[in-house]
Amino acid sequence: NYLIIGGTGTVGRDIVDRLVQHDAGGRVLTRSEEHAQTLPTGAVPVLGDLEDPSTYDRIFDGTDKLFS
Repeated sequence: NYLIIGGTGTVGRDIVDRLVQHDAGGRVLTRSEEHAQTLPTGAVPVLGDLEDPSTYDRIFDGTDKLFS
């Protein structure tokens, strides 16, 4: 299971789009519900903040591969 940190930015969004095109999906970390709504169908938004350790379990749960 992929986790993309920065998946709503310029480079990360390209990674997300490519994963979705290849039916690989992926989980995308975002701090914002607004940004989560802009993700393509097939990408799974994960709300959290790397500066808030209380969100780490939710962020990294099930992650096998990471792109940052």
